[in-house]
Amino acid sequence: MTAENPPNCPSGAVIYDNPLTPWFGGRSIPNALWIWRGDVSATELGDLQAALFAKSFTIGAQPTGSIQIAVDDFAEVFVNGASAGTTGSITVYDTASNGQNIAVTIDLTPLLVQGVNVIAVAAQNGPSSFGTDCGEQGCTYAQNPAGVVFAGSLSW
Repeated sequence: MTAENPPNCPSGAVIYDNPLTPWFGGRSIPNALWIWRGDVSATELGDLQAALFAKSFTIGAQPTGSIQIAVDDFAEVFVNGASAGTTGSITVYDTASNGQNIAVTIDLTPLLVQGVNVIAVAAQNGPSSFGTDCGEQGCTYAQNPAGVVFAGSLSW
């Protein structure tokens, strides 16, 4: 086991943030790991595939919060169904690259309410033009990997 191949990765998983895919954005988030959907393999087509991560919780009065996020290639953060912000791109390669290599902080405070809240991260992989050595059929996840890394804090 190494930091690039943590023990909780399923067999055959695409390993993110390894020397071949140096996505530096997650390194500013202590103990965070790049993740993606658990139902894909390195040999499946990866172009423009999407993933959704959501968590509901109950918080008290006067809530505040933020989330740090980096993504390959695009992500939008939602709080209670409203967009809190985005990072990366599925149309502009340089913007997508920045999304992988720079974790951004998004303020969640304006959208948080006392009581039940839902924070969701909707992520999408880029097109085959973002991959390497792709054929006419498009890119596999090994050629055009996807991933997201995020962490947040809340107080009330």
